[in-house]
Amino acid sequence: NISRKNSIYSEMTGVYWLWRNAPQTEYIGFCHYRRHFSLNSGELARVRLSGVDIVVSVLPLSVPDNREFFIWSGYLSREIFVLLDELVQEKVPEYTSSFHVVCDSPLLVPCNMFIMRWLWFDKYCSWLFPLAEELERRVADAGLATPRYMGYVTEILMSVFIAHHKNDAKIALADRIV
Repeated sequence: NISRKNSIYSEMTGVYWLWRNAPQTEYIGFCHYRRHFSLNSGELARVRLSGVDIVVSVLPLSVPDNREFFIWSGYLSREIFVLLDELVQEKVPEYTSSFHVVCDSPLLVPCNMFIMRWLWFDKYCSWLFPLAEELERRVADAGLATPRYMGYVTEILMSVFIAHHKNDAKIALADRIV
């Protein structure tokens, strides 16, 4: 349980709880109290029947790339991006090129929202949370922690995970978040 870290992890404390406590089902999804996918029951049935592994939405940003968006908006510092880049290269080097593509892209998988087959959810969380824990340690050691920063970092990391697995997971894009 990481609920005590809610001030920096935000909605990801809920994702962690689901990963560790929810019963394994064919699909699991996550949305916010203010944001959710606008999918009707027929669309959800088609997701299942067509064998989709992951449903996310992609948001085009109004700035040149994700790195500049998060820095310009004040959500993350340039120093956190440097620590994150070093961490990806060190711990999951096979994701390095996807990390750079995402950082240099104006497209983002926003809000840490998804619908995933349990297998992919487990794979994502098993990859994500050890990285987040190590980044949290490095950010604290450097004195760079700010409220909700890990929520923003995990939006980037979800985008990296999706970009990296675009050829081995069947990914569908939900075009509406409300």
